[in-house]
Amino acid sequence: MAKSNIKKLYHSKYYKETMCNYILNEQEIQELNSFCEINPFVSWRVKFICQCLILKYKNWNKIWYYLKTIPNSSEKYFKIFYGKKNGQLMYLDVNKRKTECFIHTPEKQKERNKKAIEKKKELGNCENTTIRYWIERHNMSEIEAKKQVSLRQKTFTKEKCIEKYGHQQGIEIWQERQLKWQQSIIDNTENNNIGFKRSHSLERYIERADGDETEGLKNYLYYRKNLSGFGKASKESLNLFLPISEYLKKIHIDHYFGYNGSKEWHIYDKENKKSYFYDFTIPKLNLIIEYHGETWHPNPIWDVEKWNTWIHPHSKLTANERYNIDKQKNNIAQKNGWDVLVIYSSQPLNDMILTCIEKINLKNQ
Repeated sequence: MAKSNIKKLYHSKYYKETMCNYILNEQEIQELNSFCEINPFVSWRVKFICQCLILKYKNWNKIWYYLKTIPNSSEKYFKIFYGKKNGQLMYLDVNKRKTECFIHTPEKQKERNKKAIEKKKELGNCENTTIRYWIERHNMSEIEAKKQVSLRQKTFTKEKCIEKYGHQQGIEIWQERQLKWQQSIIDNTENNNIGFKRSHSLERYIERADGDETEGLKNYLYYRKNLSGFGKASKESLNLFLPISEYLKKIHIDHYFGYNGSKEWHIYDKENKKSYFYDFTIPKLNLIIEYHGETWHPNPIWDVEKWNTWIHPHSKLTANERYNIDKQKNNIAQKNGWDVLVIYSSQPLNDMILTCIEKINLKNQ
């Protein structure tokens, strides 16, 4: 593996052009192997490796993970990646190109603010998040305007957070926003409009079709026919399942979860004539891992007050009713010879991963 990493590096086109076939010394080879042990060798990491060699950096892993926590457009990022002197020059050059036609003086800023206020008055305070704005300002049809508003509203996605804040910080900010949204659902159980706009009920499809029941029913049946939500892992659970999947691949154990086109493992219960889908299954070990987000699944360690006030956001089931459903599902798996490990979302992510890996190693002895 170590020789393979060096060979791949030497054959890289970028390395040949940048480093002019430079031969690594023993210490640099150790750094490369240590880095590739955690971060598999891929072409888009060659630039980082070359910069570490040019700047004579030590502990590449530490630098790599630190860079992922800061925006790649920041001055600090440029200075670390390209060196203090070159980094600062490159940062200034990039920002100069970005703002060469934009004069930063208090007078010009006041002038721009004044124009913006006048423009807003002209439009009757019509924001670009409204359908009216796109119809009146850009002469769009109502259908085109609705599509544009939909695109305009998709400004807070996981991908955009990572792009703006870097990988680690972006995910943390996105998760914090998701938790706030989930908490608002829990705190407003009487408000049936929360979550309704994103729902796939027949009522919602009729509303989307402007009250046309025939069209709404047609779209609803099409959705049900092509439904891919069942057997598909939630975005939140992937934070746990993807690292476990990588670990299982390394030790060559097959596993199943709803990701990247694959579907979850299911067990058919003949008595109830019902199929039960399970989040993460490892058939070789007869092990099932169930991830329970606490917005949708009550946690038995809660105090009495929290337990008694919890209500499922959509089905309006109480904690006891929802817990009994989860328990029945797990009992069906155990009845069929599976060992079920239940993980709740309130646990720290690293603890969840460690718990799962310990269980896997114990079963794999």
